[in-house]
Amino acid sequence: MSADFGASLARGLAASSSALATAVQALAAGACVDIKETAGPARPFVVASLWQALGGQCVIWTHTPDAADRFATDCGFYLGGRNDEVWTIRPRDDGGGRPNPTEQSARREALDALLSGRPGIYCVSQAALRQTVSAPETVRGAARILEVGADYAWDSLLASLVTLGYERVDVVTAVGEFAVHGGLIDVFPATAALPVRLEFFGDRLESARTFALSDQRSVGDIRRVAVTPWTEALGSERVCLLAYATGALIVVDDPESIAIVDRTLAIERDDATIAAADSEDENDGTASEHPSPPQPQEDDVFAAAPRLELAEIAAQTDGHAVAAFAPATATQRASRAADVSVAIPAENAPAYGRSIENFAADVRQRVARGEAVAVITLGHRRIREVLAEHAIAPAALPRGLHLRESAGRGAHGQRGAVYVAEGIIDSGFAMPAFGLTVLGDAELFGHPARRQKLKAAKEGVPVTEADLRPGEYFVHAYHGIGRYLGLEHLAINDIERDFILLQYAGDDRLYVPIDQMHMVRRYSSSDEAVPRLSKMGGGDWARTRSRVREAVDKIAEGLVRLYAAREAAAGHAFAPDTPWQAELEETFPYDETEDQRKAIDALKADMERPRPMDRLICGDVGYGKTEVAIRGAFKAVMDRKQVAVLVPTTVLAAQHFRTFSERFAAFPVNIALLSRFAAKSAQKEALRGLHDGSVDLVIGTHRILQKDVGFSRLGLVIVDEEQRFGVMHKERLKELRQSVDVLTLSATPIPRTLHMSMVGVRDLSLIQTAPVDRIAIKTIVAPTSDPLIATALRQELERGGQVYFVHNRVETIFGVAAALQRLAPRARIAIGHGQMKEGELEKVMVDFVEGNSDILVSTTIIENGLDIPNVNTIIVNNANHFGLAQLYQLRGRVGRSSHQAYAYFLYQPQRVLSEAQRSRLEAIREFTQLGSGLKLAMRDLEIRGAGNLLGRQQHGFIAAVGFDTYCQLLQEAVGQRRGEPVLPEQPPPVLDVRVSAYLPSGYVRGANQKIAFYQRLAAAQSLPEVEAIGEELSDRFGALPTPALALIELTRLRVLAAAKGVEKVSLEQRRLTLEMGRRFSLSERALPTLTSITRGNFRFTKGSIVAHLSPPPANDGQLALVREIVAAL
Repeated sequence: MSADFGASLARGLAASSSALATAVQALAAGACVDIKETAGPARPFVVASLWQALGGQCVIWTHTPDAADRFATDCGFYLGGRNDEVWTIRPRDDGGGRPNPTEQSARREALDALLSGRPGIYCVSQAALRQTVSAPETVRGAARILEVGADYAWDSLLASLVTLGYERVDVVTAVGEFAVHGGLIDVFPATAALPVRLEFFGDRLESARTFALSDQRSVGDIRRVAVTPWTEALGSERVCLLAYATGALIVVDDPESIAIVDRTLAIERDDATIAAADSEDENDGTASEHPSPPQPQEDDVFAAAPRLELAEIAAQTDGHAVAAFAPATATQRASRAADVSVAIPAENAPAYGRSIENFAADVRQRVARGEAVAVITLGHRRIREVLAEHAIAPAALPRGLHLRESAGRGAHGQRGAVYVAEGIIDSGFAMPAFGLTVLGDAELFGHPARRQKLKAAKEGVPVTEADLRPGEYFVHAYHGIGRYLGLEHLAINDIERDFILLQYAGDDRLYVPIDQMHMVRRYSSSDEAVPRLSKMGGGDWARTRSRVREAVDKIAEGLVRLYAAREAAAGHAFAPDTPWQAELEETFPYDETEDQRKAIDALKADMERPRPMDRLICGDVGYGKTEVAIRGAFKAVMDRKQVAVLVPTTVLAAQHFRTFSERFAAFPVNIALLSRFAAKSAQKEALRGLHDGSVDLVIGTHRILQKDVGFSRLGLVIVDEEQRFGVMHKERLKELRQSVDVLTLSATPIPRTLHMSMVGVRDLSLIQTAPVDRIAIKTIVAPTSDPLIATALRQELERGGQVYFVHNRVETIFGVAAALQRLAPRARIAIGHGQMKEGELEKVMVDFVEGNSDILVSTTIIENGLDIPNVNTIIVNNANHFGLAQLYQLRGRVGRSSHQAYAYFLYQPQRVLSEAQRSRLEAIREFTQLGSGLKLAMRDLEIRGAGNLLGRQQHGFIAAVGFDTYCQLLQEAVGQRRGEPVLPEQPPPVLDVRVSAYLPSGYVRGANQKIAFYQRLAAAQSLPEVEAIGEELSDRFGALPTPALALIELTRLRVLAAAKGVEKVSLEQRRLTLEMGRRFSLSERALPTLTSITRGNFRFTKGSIVAHLSPPPANDGQLALVREIVAAL
């Protein structure tokens, strides 16, 4: 019923408003109608009412992209949650390079729906309308419709995909890409929900099926595929986007703001062009110490294209019915003069300042006056409870809401009622003439609920490619450290195989067969010292491992003592979840990712055990770690325990204070802030509250750890980014861990923390799944130049966003801000740094959060935790001076919404970068995919050395064997001291079979993709695993060629041999030799099978079976017979 309630509200207005009826009649006749006296929050409600009466297409013209998003969200609710009828057309990404797949796909879907005449509401910003698009006829004629059973010229089809803008890749991992595998084409069409696999026989399309990005496996058969254009650079004719909306109703949301935005952007662009040109001739202390030419941008076909002016866009509304809200003067109109003018009075809803008492009192009064009050919130259960506590009974949600229009405020001849519905609106409104008040989360709790993304992401992490690069160092289990030189294909005595080539000391070369890939792992340690290559043969490596093993034994002893003490410690067992816990969790406006749900479940299970929890939540920035902490904190408070949230900076403390306050606003939870942002009096009050128990939750910096801070009943400590705290603070935390539950959150954990989780001293939860709408950040590493900075600023400001500019030297930060002001003269620039007074810095940050400034020039105080979805560009000056974890954290300040974000890491072009600086910048550019935090933590070990892992004395041992091997030795030592059985390592069976077994390059393209399959086959432990890999190869690349079939057969043989205790299988022509291990025992089926296949020509010798296969079948049949014998043993 909640879903239908919004639509019933809109229908109620349409049925009762005479002004709306007049507007509908005029608009149906193609008139231009001015709608007056309607406050902004009520406009989506009025538009939904209009559209329900008129139908067809309706284009909403807003002044910013964010306003378009808000309008679309509210319209969706007032249409009964029918989100497939509401579209947002965001501005095209003209920043150069390939557009973001998910954003571009959403834009293409909306444009195609608009062009096809699909009924619905289309919300478009001024920035999007200023951009030109390809002519409608060109787009319609470019699409390719492919049907199963039809013939298509192969080369022509591939060429048309390129023309349509699709990028050819080895593996399709995002919309807008295609790949060719023999007679198969994988393509992810621009407007499709899933990618498609097209299987050809010659030119005949034999079959088509969708497949999943996550595992590349087929999902279901289809008969028809529409491949619509991906690029918007089709043809030479460029038109206004409104040319796609033939016969649509145009609604102008705020003409005056649109006119102001248009003038500002035009002046901004002209001034920036002049400033950038001047900087080429004279550099007077700008952000660029050494001017350099602008960096070229790939595929930048739109950046130089002229933008449409307001008058040009307004001219496109001729011939359309137009409705304009709050029209301004004639010179500011975004459309032609009005034919009809109507008034639909609506005002902003009252705000209650998070006061439940004020809310309940106001609702009671409105209901008594005969008004209808609709409360739209995600926390609908809690609001019903609140109303019941104040003796107010919510009415059942009606299928049709009848409103009566009156001349003014007062009685409406209707019975007052309050309705509570689940949903999201940006803001509420009041219509006194209709006795209607609509309230949302913004009025109840001081902030609107976060908007859910309507479309799923259409890109994924490539799961099928290995990350191997020639020149990197690897560790072979027997031969030690070698340098990887590449994947080699060799024919030895007419037998073809692929090999991993490693270089060792003395330029010795080791060719590792692909069925032994499990013997090789990456070497990680320090980039400053190149590791010493081992000598081939194993003796040198064995001595090194032995030396390191002795060292880790001592470390293991300490870790085991720590683990035992933790297990023996007595803690508080928290009670199971309360009903309020469920109510809090249902107000989370997103679906939890699977990893997030697992982390929450593990956290709660830990808290309910009677020993102190010590859990690390490791997840990429923006992946939902804070929500996990919020739920743990609420659970503790519900059990009458106090919670301390410890953060490294005052800015992050303020951010968390705001977040926790918003999430807990509907519940009686007393939250305090303890940092230098808080007034002295507030700090004293917080300290008293912690001591006497009246404060339930405190958020603060290291101030929380000082000795004058006492708790009445502390039960949970949440530590955000522990690596940012000093040694003394960590010692205090160590003391706390002995008695209370501790939850640590980190995106790039310090190696020691990560390592202690690896060996079981701390519990670890990984959140590696990106939220549905998250988009990878575009990362640009480039020399500083004023034109580049000016372009980046203009691009972000033009789409209504905000910018971080990080400059980490306080003494020059004001000069940099002045330089930026010259590059963006109309921008509102604020400055923030840690040496400012508390109140001054707080005002700067609050103003930026509330959108009162456009660019924040700051030091690294913004590094941790700031979550402002409207900030989607960050520029880091002199990025080469930052550590890798810092660069990663800084980049994580943007990309917190569903919009494409940019991170510019700039360095002085004349400066020579050290090897470590270059490595850091290469790493931050390399790890741009979602979920790179753990990879960067491991790469950080390589760059800065692993000396702080378990103490400086361990550095040399880690360098000697590499981080992975060191961890393996340490885990073994810890296991021994815990009394865990130490099983001797069982090497896999050796297969000495003369058969060509590999994946041909014409079948699986790309060395890394082939290596990924080799790794999976080498790691397979069961026949079902092997069969699944074979089926995947067939599904993704077509029928397996002979060498690939042999590879699968050899893998089956290896798995069976390992299961039966066979250590070596040798096949020389007809002679088969099976060498047995200690755990081998002969089954009852063995003798009959051997007798049948060999006609009795076999014998048992000490530890082996020798048999002669007769008659000698072909190679593949021979392998099947060998497998049959081994299976019977």
